[in-house]
Amino acid sequence: MFGIDDHWCPLQMLEEISKQAPDISLSIEREGHTHSFCCTEAGSVWVAQHVASLIKNKISISSKVKHLSF
Repeated sequence: MFGIDDHWCPLQMLEEISKQAPDISLSIEREGHTHSFCCTEAGSVWVAQHVASLIKNKISISSKVKHLSF
């Protein structure tokens, strides 16, 4: 996960990682949370919900693929 204005991990890194590992899931946080998201309740909740959503989507896709293969 990358922030729009995150000096610790600039968006250039997202582009570089995408080139090196094209199958990896990367996202950009656009709601204004800082790199230190874990220091605020709002940031922690947002990241937790985002990660939970990624996991649910991955499980859903895996489940659909298993049903198609039988």
